[in-house]
Amino acid sequence: MADLVRFKDIYQNEEALSFKDMYTTEYRPGEDELVNYRAYRRKRTIGVGEGGPVGESTNFEEEMSKRKMSKRELSLKRARDFKRSAPKRKIGRERAKRKMADVKKLRKWANKQSRNNYFLKLSKGVPRSEMPFAQRDAIDKKLESPIAIAKMKRDARKLFPEIRKKEMQRKKG
Repeated sequence: MADLVRFKDIYQNEEALSFKDMYTTEYRPGEDELVNYRAYRRKRTIGVGEGGPVGESTNFEEEMSKRKMSKRELSLKRARDFKRSAPKRKIGRERAKRKMADVKKLRKWANKQSRNNYFLKLSKGVPRSEMPFAQRDAIDKKLESPIAIAKMKRDARKLFPEIRKKEMQRKKG
């Protein structure tokens, strides 16, 4: 039977054991690291994979379906996490309502409102939600031009006092 390593035994010796002394030895001594890894995986996962190394499928479609499944699992996990954190987010929203929005947030709101106003101007009053994707993308592309960005910044600066006033009114009740 192998000797057990106790911490008090480690420090009684002249030299303390290193991390390398603590981990298990190679699965197949003398072999390449990848060969060791695959042999270990093959032993641990019986019946996975047909002919090649374990974890590497020979069928492309099968591999792609696995990836899609993992993305789906990931999105389901995110959904669960989001649902689990709902009470925390609700408390955060309530706390934010009690506070006055800071200048950074007010500027962000002004920029957003300016962009929405400019979008409505270019779309001739049609809201974003009622517009086809292609038209929406075309207008978004126009909004990304340097001239449009400059106009939106100027409008945002003009809108800022109005938004700040509304926030102060909301806070006063």
